[in-house]
Amino acid sequence: MKRKIRQYIKMILQHFLLPLVYDLHRFGRTDKSLVVFADAHHANRPESMRLLYHALVKKGIRVKEYYYDSAKLSAFGQLKAAVQFMGLYAKAGTVVICDNFLPVSSARKKKHTKVIQLWHGPGAFKKFGYDTEDDIPSWYRGNVFKNYDLVTVSGRAAVKPFQSAMRQPDGVVKPVGISRMDVLKSEKYIEKCREEFFSLYPEAAGKKILVYAPTFRGNAGDPRTEGFREVKALKNTIGDDWFILICPHPHLYAKLDADMIPKLPTERALAAADVFVTD
Repeated sequence: MKRKIRQYIKMILQHFLLPLVYDLHRFGRTDKSLVVFADAHHANRPESMRLLYHALVKKGIRVKEYYYDSAKLSAFGQLKAAVQFMGLYAKAGTVVICDNFLPVSSARKKKHTKVIQLWHGPGAFKKFGYDTEDDIPSWYRGNVFKNYDLVTVSGRAAVKPFQSAMRQPDGVVKPVGISRMDVLKSEKYIEKCREEFFSLYPEAAGKKILVYAPTFRGNAGDPRTEGFREVKALKNTIGDDWFILICPHPHLYAKLDADMIPKLPTERALAAADVFVTD
């Protein structure tokens, strides 16, 4: 019931309030030189945006960042943040996002404004979006992935799953690569991550390292996971030559004890792993 109420609120926002706010700003000038990076899941710049952000700034392109963590805001705070974005949206030449971001899909955007969806992970490891009831229920009215001009994916095999999950027309989802993965080609970056890992987990020095990073199950509003019990049992049987680190999906952090939350992001823990296990 709680999830259903949230979905109805999203529909009201998408179809009525946010489009109204956008239309109040629609007739202002579009600044084609303005690039807006926006996200509703992080209070600061997400890792998925870091490399592209620095590349654009280095070229002298004007970038404005607009981030807020909706999970840490009240209902009024979330509404205020979304409403304020719509005014900025109506001015921007380009908007870059990396996750579900309802405000960008809640208006008939200007034709001069381009929306780029980087997404936050490579590949397609499970059904998501419109391909699963756990993510978007069949009774939801409205397209939460509307207005995209480009969705970047890691390779050709990911095009069809993303196109289906996001209900995108041909030509929008393109296998141009995921910018956040470029760092994995850098030996300097990998060494820096390894140094960070062992400074945070000195007890892992000299051992083989196994990183277990499962995705979440169910919907993002009430996520769950599987495999923790088995991996914890493995810790007790695998022997002292191994160090096991569990990296849960960030959606699960609010449900976990502090000692279950890793001290560094999964992508940086990977640099130290001898064995990586996911589900």
